Order: sequence, then C-alpha cells, then structure tokens
Amino acid sequence: MRRRATVFSACVLLICFLGSFFTLRRIERANLSNSMEDVLFISSPQFVKRASLGYSGLLADIYWMRVVQYFGRKHLRDSMEYKALAPLLDITTTLDPNLVVAYEWGSTFSRSTSTQRRRR
Repeated sequence: MRRRATVFSACVLLICFLGSFFTLRRIERANLSNSMEDVLFISSPQFVKRASLGYSGLLADIYWMRVVQYFGRKHLRDSMEYKALAPLLDITTTLDPNLVVAYEWGSTFSRSTSTQRRRR
C-alpha cells in the first residue's frame, strides 16, 4: 500500500513539474516582445539616495553593475533603443558623485549609442 502511494505521488509530482515547465516556456515566448528590462520602478535619483540609508556607495556600485549589464544585453541584441541607460547612469552618479568609472564609461556608452544611430 505504501509503495502505491509513493509511486502515485511521484507520478503526480512529475506531471506537475512537466506542466509548470511547459507553462513557463509558453509565458516566456508570449512575453519575449514585451520586455520589462527598460522599466525603472524607481526613477528618482534623490529618492534612491534617501532610501539607501547611508549605503549610497554600495548602492551606486550595484546600479553601476545594472548599467553595464543593461548596455551589454542591449548591445548583444543589436538594439538601438537604450531607454533606461541615461536614468540608470543618473541614479549611479547621484548616489556616488566620486565614482569616476561611471562618468568615463557612461560617456563611452552614450557615445557608442549615438554613433550607431548615425550609421543606420
């Protein structure tokens, strides 16, 4: 009797796993064109700085990593729209005005996007 219950539970678990896997794949295909990566839920640099509770340097580093990942993901897809790049850079430099790399590479990112627009 216990063996039947175990086999039945394993089968139900496997069916649920496969069902969730195929459902997730279908949702991902439907949302592929409707990407959320250009959405900033908090776009105010002053609010982010106040909400950092004194850890603005750490948060600036985290936002800098977001900038690099965002640009890389868009550049890899040959996208010409970098809607969230300027706000992300603004938040990063507001959090830590001494983060020189954000100014240097941020200008490079901005220059490369304007150069690519002129080429096409």
